[in-house]
Amino acid sequence: MKEKNHINIRSLKDEAKKSKDRESFRELEKSSNYRISVGSRLTSQNKNLYFIEIVINFFPGAELDIALIEKNLMILKELEKNGYAINFDDTVCLYCEVNVDAEELDSVYKKIRKIIQKHF
Repeated sequence: MKEKNHINIRSLKDEAKKSKDRESFRELEKSSNYRISVGSRLTSQNKNLYFIEIVINFFPGAELDIALIEKNLMILKELEKNGYAINFDDTVCLYCEVNVDAEELDSVYKKIRKIIQKHF
């Protein structure tokens, strides 16, 4: 697991203002099992809403890995306890997202990294 960059709040905010969909997004780290990203959405009141998203891939390989599914389930339980909304689509990934105050983005990201490191 490799941390890529410090979170640049100003850049997220500026890009969301310029974007057609009023959102900006940065991938912070990625493995075959998960991805952690941070983003900003411009609300209808022109305020920036920041969020952290964790995408968990339940089946990254060609074979069923029960141990990996168990690890992912433990991560999901911790994310749910921490207020993350958990959603899915028609892929084999679950999307976990929480809104965060701009000044808390770094600390929330560090907390997520600890949760994932504990299980991987």
